[in-house]
Amino acid sequence: MNNKKKIVLSPVLNAVAALISIVSLAPLVWLIYSSFKTKSSFLLDPIALPQSLAFENYSKAMSSGDLLTAIGNSAFNVVVNIVLVTIVAVVTGYFFARFKFRGKGLINMVYLIGMLIPLYALLIPIYVEFSALGLTNTRFALMFPYFGMQISICIFLAQSFIQDIPYSIEEAAIVDGCSLSQVIRRIIIPISGPIIATICILTLLATWNEFPFASVLSATKDLRTVSVAVQAFSTGKNIEYTQYMAALVISSLPVIIAYLLFSKQVIKGLTAGAVKG
Repeated sequence: MNNKKKIVLSPVLNAVAALISIVSLAPLVWLIYSSFKTKSSFLLDPIALPQSLAFENYSKAMSSGDLLTAIGNSAFNVVVNIVLVTIVAVVTGYFFARFKFRGKGLINMVYLIGMLIPLYALLIPIYVEFSALGLTNTRFALMFPYFGMQISICIFLAQSFIQDIPYSIEEAAIVDGCSLSQVIRRIIIPISGPIIATICILTLLATWNEFPFASVLSATKDLRTVSVAVQAFSTGKNIEYTQYMAALVISSLPVIIAYLLFSKQVIKGLTAGAVKG
């Protein structure tokens, strides 16, 4: 009876999965082929396939939107934030997973509250404070909110993953003469590859796509990020839709490529510790 149910349900589930995939991918496919259309052909029929490929949309988008500078700014923010968040999350997660100390529960509660409070609710207070300190429109203006945006969830993920690493491995390393820092560098970090990849991807997604803080704290043209530069294409009376779409494709490529390369590690890291026994 169970086999018959599986035979009946399997095609239905496959059809539902295929439908969800089509619905999810259709906007991306439309965005990509529309970015190769001329403005007149796009306005004439936005859904139709392009009759010829207008590659100049990409070169015009790069030059008119100064995307190269914006990509460099976003890449700088991503790299610095990934390094800071990963180091702090793994080391803090290790100490929470392995040591008992006074105030541990309170600190854990603070990090848990950090995951519950929407950071954008603090946008105006942070702007007022940064303005008073002269930190707006500086190279490191976005580092503080970006770090605060990710650190709580990343510490939680690292702690959950490290708790499942057998402590006997660390004991053997300590017996062999490894110090605490050597245990973290040589044992914990290599084993924690999946969760580190997860932290990196989550931080990349949050930092690369972030708009509100970038538009408020770092709004000058030489410091603006990709999200702010792309949004500028949608302002004004004469919107270049095809260039706008080309800019969207360019800004989306790094995130898509990174996720495709590390999707298995991300899934492994997120599901680590979910099943016991």
